[in-house]
Amino acid sequence: MTDSVGSDYRAGWPPSSFLALLPAESRTALLAAGQLVGFAADEVLVDEGAGGDEVFLLLSSYVKVTGRMGKHDALLAVRGAGDLIGEFSAIDGNPRSATVRACGRRPVVAARLSAETFWAIVARDRTTAMLVASIVAHKARASNRRRVDYAGVAPPVRVARLVRELVELYGTDVGGGVVIGLDLTQLELGSFVGVTRATAERALRQLREAGLLETGGRRLVVRDQAGLDEVAAGLRSLG
Repeated sequence: MTDSVGSDYRAGWPPSSFLALLPAESRTALLAAGQLVGFAADEVLVDEGAGGDEVFLLLSSYVKVTGRMGKHDALLAVRGAGDLIGEFSAIDGNPRSATVRACGRRPVVAARLSAETFWAIVARDRTTAMLVASIVAHKARASNRRRVDYAGVAPPVRVARLVRELVELYGTDVGGGVVIGLDLTQLELGSFVGVTRATAERALRQLREAGLLETGGRRLVVRDQAGLDEVAAGLRSLG
């Protein structure tokens, strides 16, 4: 694959994403060395517990990262276009620690590279190597930050904070609101903020009845961003 293919998707990479921040020479080398692969909604890129050390550079759409929790899967993170996936196994060679599955409204397109090829290219440039280290550190810090943000507050506040985060990262403005273009179940939303499915459903219902958002299937639309921010900040109670 050539960098010209990557340029077809570059407009969809947030400025803070891995691919957007990569030095041009490293990005060109990585994309040229990668195999272009596609995944339809709900298809698995990486399976928890499986072997393999390949990494994926997401060119478009979104994926959800989940971990097994009894009979269900817990949502750990959502990643989007421009992000790096699979680097943990590429670092330590251990089995995959989570499942990564396409969850966007559009198919996922990614560049797939072996760990050996990835590190060979990364090692050529100190700035690129430091960026990879920064990405790993950021993911760990974000996970710790969420534990603090979601601890000790009421379920509607937890869900409001999660929805606000999803809006900031994955929201698209439409007439009269913001659509979150991800396929996430209420069970997954609940697991992300540490509550049961029933509690998540109740919290979403409270937010819906307050006129802050709409829910339908796996579709979330925020109708009142200011009101949602007030709930997330603990400045407004829903009872």
